[in-house]
Amino acid sequence: MRNIVMPANSDATRRPSTRVAQPKDDARSPSIRPVPAVKRGIEILFHMAKVGEPHGVSRIARDLGILPSSCLHILRELVGGGLAQFDPLRKTYSLGLGLLTLSRAVHGKDAMVQLSQGHLENIARKFGVKATASVYDGQGHIVVVASTQNDDDVHIHIPVGRRVPMLASATGRLLAAYGDWSATQLKEAFDKVHWQNSVGFRRWQAEVAQVRDSGMAFDEGCYRKGITIIAAPVFGADGVADKFIGALAITGQLNARSRRELTQSLKDAAAEISRGLGFDG
Repeated sequence: MRNIVMPANSDATRRPSTRVAQPKDDARSPSIRPVPAVKRGIEILFHMAKVGEPHGVSRIARDLGILPSSCLHILRELVGGGLAQFDPLRKTYSLGLGLLTLSRAVHGKDAMVQLSQGHLENIARKFGVKATASVYDGQGHIVVVASTQNDDDVHIHIPVGRRVPMLASATGRLLAAYGDWSATQLKEAFDKVHWQNSVGFRRWQAEVAQVRDSGMAFDEGCYRKGITIIAAPVFGADGVADKFIGALAITGQLNARSRRELTQSLKDAAAEISRGLGFDG
């Protein structure tokens, strides 16, 4: 089978919150002065993470639309800080090991990761699925913060740190259902998702409305063909639903009973994690 690269009391999963942080454009804020070099540095790091293989200065600059000289200066600073590494033989750049230190620091202190990992492992082991925890970053993406290893039945690889457009998959339906978004915002974000089997915006909106009633979201092969994704919202102490746990299975892998049990397990786990984060709803 080919590998696919991606992503108790259950009342807590049904209580909607409309206080999800909206994407911000800091450059438009009169109180924040933009720093182009820092912005470019961030773009370079994410670009290197996305392409997954070393590239030369010219290729990186061309892909990002920046001057090669500026790109070179920024890359040298990133190398000096350990965030990038340079191969003198091939004259290429890639992500540096210093990022592992930063990643471990964030991962080790993240309450969502600590509270969810055990639940994810139990769910993956019981149902033979890939289980993940993710958060909305406030900038238009949902980021995977925890994921089970490839000991499941579906052989789907979803690395920690993977980002997807905010309305992608089942988690996107949750974000839309529990957030205070205008129809225009939702349509713009919906169009940014690379759906492999889109149901269309109107039907998607109807599915979002159902999420508000059930407290759960389902993606039946829309984001990725052949993959069924089920997700539940996790609420923080402030009542905001910007965190999620989910399970991915090959479409048809689960019979009706297993699907019901998996859905309930996700719902129960999400409620317990929410309580661990201080949510008392």
